[in-house]
Amino acid sequence: LHSTSRRQRQMCIRDRNILERVQAGDASVTQDMVDESWQNLIKAMQYISFKQGDKTDLQKVIDLANSLDLSQYLDEGQQAFNDALTAAEAVLADGNAMQDEVDQAWKALLKAMSELRLKPSKDALEELIASAESLNTEGADEETAAIFRSALARAVSVFEDEQATEAEVASAEKELQTAIDQVLASTGGSAQN
Repeated sequence: LHSTSRRQRQMCIRDRNILERVQAGDASVTQDMVDESWQNLIKAMQYISFKQGDKTDLQKVIDLANSLDLSQYLDEGQQAFNDALTAAEAVLADGNAMQDEVDQAWKALLKAMSELRLKPSKDALEELIASAESLNTEGADEETAAIFRSALARAVSVFEDEQATEAEVASAEKELQTAIDQVLASTGGSAQN
């Protein structure tokens, strides 16, 4: 092995000398000499060992991704997540994947996972809707009653929307609570059925 590497070094030096002679315009360099240098270069490259990337982190991130229940997440971001998971699994299965490719795959998957958004809890909104539906607007002025009906309709729409975001749920809750408070104030607190 030691003599092989010494011989390779000598060939590299000789090949470098040929390259320098060609660059200097030495007309005595023949095509055969250039061809032999290429052959030596190809042989030397065959001795270079390419190390397969360590896939430990990639496997951990894939396992975590596969443990997610996507039905608990909003649709937005799921396609990017699925694409990143597919790509990561392909890199994991690739016996020749290099470390840079492995690292890029698990980082892309982790980023896609971080961009998934859980579906917000709608329990408080549901209770508020139930309370609003039992509210009697009789005695409230027409404008207050109209605002209340609009807020209730919007809250019901958000509640029924499977893809409603946390911000939309919070906004609907706030708007409906404000409308309820206005009806109660308008009727002197006697609006409950």
